[in-house]
Amino acid sequence: MYYDHEIWPHIDVNDLWIFDKSILSRKLGFKCGPAGVPVPKPGNYIVRPCVNLEGMGKGASIKHIKDSSWDIVPAGYFWQELFTGRHISVDFEYQKQIRATEGFRKSKNLMMFDRWTVVDYQPSIPDFVHEIIKKYPFVNVELVGNKIIEIHLRRNPDFSNGCKEIIPVWEGKKIKHPEGFIFVPDITDERPRLGFYKKY
Repeated sequence: MYYDHEIWPHIDVNDLWIFDKSILSRKLGFKCGPAGVPVPKPGNYIVRPCVNLEGMGKGASIKHIKDSSWDIVPAGYFWQELFTGRHISVDFEYQKQIRATEGFRKSKNLMMFDRWTVVDYQPSIPDFVHEIIKKYPFVNVELVGNKIIEIHLRRNPDFSNGCKEIIPVWEGKKIKHPEGFIFVPDITDERPRLGFYKKY
């Protein structure tokens, strides 16, 4: 299984918090709150849906919030302190880390990455996340600035078959076919991502 919506009906009901990023953020000790909870101080925060089974960072944006978040954060969304640094995605299979990839993005659109590449990276994982890695055969952990932002209980379809680097192809954004890469359509067939140039 490659998608969160396929996994959701099958996991232990006591682990459904994994899909709620606001609960995950609170368990990790980050500054966060759902719509209506005031921020600790005025500033820029990331605002995201509490639950997003589609992935790809859909619905995420950076907003300036002064105090109360009612007029900035929609119902079903939450605010969280903004992290900076490397965006890393780590894959575990049967408790063993098999891959880490780093995403690079120039666009202000938080879902539109320009490139992902395999890197040497060993994350620091809290004990309660280790318990999830032990419990489920496939776990993906995403981090920004060494801080966990998402957990998925699925395989990573983008780096299957020994792929080393991918360049996403977005609808309306022309990219010259890079040398040494092959084009692979996005198996989800969802816009705006059309597919990838992949290097093996």
